[in-house]
Amino acid sequence: MAFLGVKGGCGTTTLATNVAAGRAAHARTCLGDLDFYKGDIAGLLALEPTRTMHDLLADPARMDADLARGIALQHESGMAVLPQARDLERAMQVSGDEVQRLLATLREIGRAHV
Repeated sequence: MAFLGVKGGCGTTTLATNVAAGRAAHARTCLGDLDFYKGDIAGLLALEPTRTMHDLLADPARMDADLARGIALQHESGMAVLPQARDLERAMQVSGDEVQRLLATLREIGRAHV
C-alpha cells in the first residue's frame, strides 16, 4: 500500500502508520518513510534510528532485502520500520529507478521474516 498526502499536516503519516501497525498484528509488515524531505515516521513511533533509508540509497547496487533488514527497526507492534533519509542533498538526486527498486525491496521485507 502507498499513502500520499496532498500537503503537509493532512494526516498521511498518521494514517499510514496506524494501518501498518494494524496489519502487523496479522501479517509481516514493513513501513518505509519515502518522504525524503520531511519524513517523520521514526519520530511518530518514538524510534531513534542510527541508520536510515539513506543507507539503502547510498549505494543502489547494494540495495537488497538483507541490507534493508539490517537497517530496519523493529517496532513493538511487530512491524519493521525503515526511517526517512536524512541527507537532503542525496534525496534530491534519487531517481525513479531507485524508488522502484526501493519499493521492491520494501515489499520483499514485508513478505519475509525480519
